[in-house]
Amino acid sequence: MLNRGYWLRVNFFYSVECPAGTYKDKAANTMCRACPKNSKPGCLRDECVCKTGYYRVPVDQNETPCEGR
Repeated sequence: MLNRGYWLRVNFFYSVECPAGTYKDKAANTMCRACPKNSKPGCLRDECVCKTGYYRVPVDQNETPCEGR
């Protein structure tokens, strides 16, 4: 099982950090996903954080777009 923020490079059998602009918030054999509107990946690429001036309710999931301004 792969750590959060990493995905398995097909045919190479090793894990790499999620590509720029994407994240993976579960330790599973899944692909990295793009962050929703008005958010960007955190420094570990294991969550999406709202861009400056935008917000999300603390109980919302990473898939929830950030609102604001």
